[in-house]
Amino acid sequence: MTMTDEKFGTWLLAELANSSLGEVHLSLQDERGWLAPDQLNHSDDDTYTFTRDDGGNPTEHYHLVTNDTGDLERECWRRYEYTEAGEDSAEFRTRLILELPPDDDILDWMTESISLTAGEFRELVAHDAVQSVAAGRVAGLDRQKHDLQEFLRMSNAEWGLADRTGILLEGPPGTGKTELVIETCQEEYNAMPVTISGPEILSKWVGESERLLRKKFDEAQNTDSNVLYIDEIDAIARSRSEASQEHSAQLVAQLLVLLDGVDAKTEDAPKVIASTNLAEVLDPALLRPGRLGNQPISFPRPDHKQRQAIIHHYVEQIRRRNPEHLQTDLQEVAKHPTRSRMLSELSKLTDGFTGADIEDVFIEAAVKAQTGGDECQQLTASSVRALIDDRDIQHSNFYTDQELPLSKSAWRTVRFASAGNIAVINEDDAVSPESIANAWARERGEPSQSRFREATLTDLLVQDPTDTRDRIVEIFQRNSDNGLCLYIAGLPHLMQMKEHTSLANLAVETIHEQLLQWNTENLLLHEMATEQESSGRLAGEYREYTHQ
Repeated sequence: MTMTDEKFGTWLLAELANSSLGEVHLSLQDERGWLAPDQLNHSDDDTYTFTRDDGGNPTEHYHLVTNDTGDLERECWRRYEYTEAGEDSAEFRTRLILELPPDDDILDWMTESISLTAGEFRELVAHDAVQSVAAGRVAGLDRQKHDLQEFLRMSNAEWGLADRTGILLEGPPGTGKTELVIETCQEEYNAMPVTISGPEILSKWVGESERLLRKKFDEAQNTDSNVLYIDEIDAIARSRSEASQEHSAQLVAQLLVLLDGVDAKTEDAPKVIASTNLAEVLDPALLRPGRLGNQPISFPRPDHKQRQAIIHHYVEQIRRRNPEHLQTDLQEVAKHPTRSRMLSELSKLTDGFTGADIEDVFIEAAVKAQTGGDECQQLTASSVRALIDDRDIQHSNFYTDQELPLSKSAWRTVRFASAGNIAVINEDDAVSPESIANAWARERGEPSQSRFREATLTDLLVQDPTDTRDRIVEIFQRNSDNGLCLYIAGLPHLMQMKEHTSLANLAVETIHEQLLQWNTENLLLHEMATEQESSGRLAGEYREYTHQ
């Protein structure tokens, strides 16, 4: 079917029905941002008429995403931009953004003027193959974004059950928690969440903090997003057993009521997203189902593939604005990331960096390119490398990580007799952690998608409690499609120490939290406790094995 300016909506719906286009990105934008279907003030028959404002030259946008197998995959979209026809004026006019696969036949079809009814727009955005145009604020957070979208979209009304009202995002500073919340709300609701930072609502006046907190909940309930985002929640919701002042406990109590009280059970109650990098200090009552829940979304420091996606994101932003600002090798990073050695090299150099650290490298590199006296004003790979080397970032080299199987024969001596996600190594069997890991990978039936990771207590326990927690969270992280066998040497000794030192207690509690997020696709290994060590058990299901 050939498109005409009068038949744009009809053409696009027909192409989607024929599966000719695959996935399509479509959004309308006004002065506030992307328009959701229920924000249109037009009846279904009212028509929008748009004219091309990209000069007939659509721009190509490249994205690096994680596919279903956990590998990085390049996506290329051709963006067509239109503005609502009308008299020239300073007033903002509605824009239509359409992203399609880079098909030259489609390019020939895209006319200078198109029309679309409000009803067709509503029908299009409801189509399974149509997604909103990405806000493009973050990269490398595909799993976290999926989990957050699922929380915001899920409704249990038809099942007669209550919806989840809150969720916690936890991870080190600079890992993208706030940016992801903003991006997801922009794409889902074309609106910003109501945002508060924990320290902002603290007041010296009795009852004022509680009043400000109630006000923010009411404000969120009356916005298009119906989402309240509490950043740095640890500033206002520390454990009441450790609170040094009475008003701190009162503020926690008020937050609990707002999350799980009578008003929180109504259909229009806001969804609450909270973030922290100190989850261990939060009041335990917050972390039960019905409030923020016991399944937080973790934001560890990005791994190799995630750093590749983040680096590509910033290089692509520069290329999209002006390709001449990039040296040739960096242009190739943007256009062909999956085959770029440069991208892989930069990712390895930024081991231990957060997304914010990587962004800062490119901002400083851009500033130097503009002020360095070079007429070309180009960003070069050497300048980016130099800035990375200048940064004193702690690298994630405190554990070993290997792909399984480690050998082809070791697995034959071990057989598992039960299900579970924890196994204790019996020294009397003279079986190594590697042998158990190989047997576990073989049992999964997908050894090529299994990894063996090993860390010691010396690797994990450092002076700073926050760094200790970050390290433990990091070693537990795995791709959702891949299995992880994790061996922590000396774990029974740590469990004995928890009764005597706060750092050991923090470490054990963090291990418990991470195990609660695991399933039988993963396995934690530790040695059998000695007579002098604690024989306490971890929060998981233990499985038995036999050694032949």
